[in-house]
Amino acid sequence: MAKVAVAEVSGVDARLAAAFEVLAESPDGVARMRELVLSLAVSGHLVPQDPMEEPAIAFLRRIGVAASVSLPGNEAIPQGWASCTMGDLLQELQPGWSPSCLSRGRVGDEYGVLKVSACSWGQFLPEENKSLPPGLEIPLGIEVRRGDWLISRANTVELVARSVVVKSCPPRLLLSDKIIRLVTKPGVVIDFVNLANLSPRSRRYYEAEASGTSASMRNVSQAVIQALPICVPPVAEQRRIVARFEELMACIDQFEAARNQREAARIAARDACLATLCAATNPTEVAAAWSTLAARFDSLFTASADVEPLRLAIIHLAVRGALVGRSSQGESGDACPDHALGWPFAGAGGVLPLGWCWARLGEVADARLGKMLDKAKNRGASRPYLRNTNVHWFRFELGSIKQIPLGDGEFEDLRLTSGDVLICEGGHGIGRSAVWMGQIDGVVFQKALHRVRPTDRLDSWFLTFCLRVLEATGVLASYYTGAGIPHFTGKALDRLLIALPPCDEQRRIVERATELLMVCDQLELALVSTDASAQAVSEALVSCEASA
Repeated sequence: MAKVAVAEVSGVDARLAAAFEVLAESPDGVARMRELVLSLAVSGHLVPQDPMEEPAIAFLRRIGVAASVSLPGNEAIPQGWASCTMGDLLQELQPGWSPSCLSRGRVGDEYGVLKVSACSWGQFLPEENKSLPPGLEIPLGIEVRRGDWLISRANTVELVARSVVVKSCPPRLLLSDKIIRLVTKPGVVIDFVNLANLSPRSRRYYEAEASGTSASMRNVSQAVIQALPICVPPVAEQRRIVARFEELMACIDQFEAARNQREAARIAARDACLATLCAATNPTEVAAAWSTLAARFDSLFTASADVEPLRLAIIHLAVRGALVGRSSQGESGDACPDHALGWPFAGAGGVLPLGWCWARLGEVADARLGKMLDKAKNRGASRPYLRNTNVHWFRFELGSIKQIPLGDGEFEDLRLTSGDVLICEGGHGIGRSAVWMGQIDGVVFQKALHRVRPTDRLDSWFLTFCLRVLEATGVLASYYTGAGIPHFTGKALDRLLIALPPCDEQRRIVERATELLMVCDQLELALVSTDASAQAVSEALVSCEASA
């Protein structure tokens, strides 16, 4: 990928090309490339400096800036550059309007009011608007024009105070009260000051100064915007920086497009191999498809997120009876009930594999909810208990275990034993399940969890495989109740329909699936390690190059 990156990002000097080679290997390589170029642009390292050019301080004095300001951390200022505040460069800040808008975007020549997302992503997005109802009197001076410099005063902490220069704009788009038009003094190079406002230094400033307690909506005042310390080069150098910046951004855009094309081709090839694997109907076909897939792991699986579809494919094969041979001889399995047609268990024609049968979970397992946490009522010795946040698919997160007081009788009733299956009853992560293997002694469980204790007809791990497939295919959701916060009630759990192989076959299925899932775990660990290493290198490189 690195050699391809250099070829695609043409027109860069050798040092920058070498940096791009490293960044191309990072999962967030494109974003890091852009961050690096921006950091170089606002720190004096992107274009050569000319000592014969008029220093920035002379220009600042002409527009009425009498004194410089200190940069955070006593950051050094390049030769010929000068520091000031954003307010020093501005004539005026013009806020927008706050009318009641329709919930849709404008159509045709309707008036539209900009949303903050119109200036959140590095370029002006005029389609991000809400339609203005007809008949309202439009205030003067709030229509967006070509050349406007806009900044958001409200957004998430990551996006608040992001700014854009409007290169083109259709008519009848209006400023909202959450977007401010910044009007600069004559001679100010807006495109460069916009880069300075977007720089990592400025982002740190705004994140520290933004007010509000909600993570989804933080605010910056006009005073905060005006107080932003920035560093400006000579005017001629500003224009060279902007031209070079835009040139490199266009190159990176080309690289991103080519990378996206390659990524789309990789995902298509990966999905085709997974489809072949999922289509297997017996162990021989599974082995052949797996061998083909394993030979291409390096090219088809390049990020840790790629592994989950592979896990799900293995689990699908497990609950369809394709991983191991049949335990039983004789006639074909039970026909699929009418209400179960289309379920992932059913084979061709809605017939189960040989020797399998349909069963309700309540017929092959005992389920109950845990104890409600009530400080006013609960009495007894403190016991560790599991919450739904502790339960993930096939594993437990045990870093944060809380205590609940219980009497001896309640404790024995709620105590988990090895082989119990815990299922999230409601809220976020509903349906998630894992098998308790006695990781902590004397643990109980809260009311947000079902404890399912299988009989000798049902293997605990096989049950979790079934649940995962039913959740992924949307079948499990048909058992939930509640319009706002869904719940998986005990009655619904007892009615849950699953397809059961003979006990011996269940155990062999679990063994084979576990072998393949361990390969997935190893693959994911390797990819996570690679991703983390590449990201760490890219972060260090950007920081080093920007300060060099």
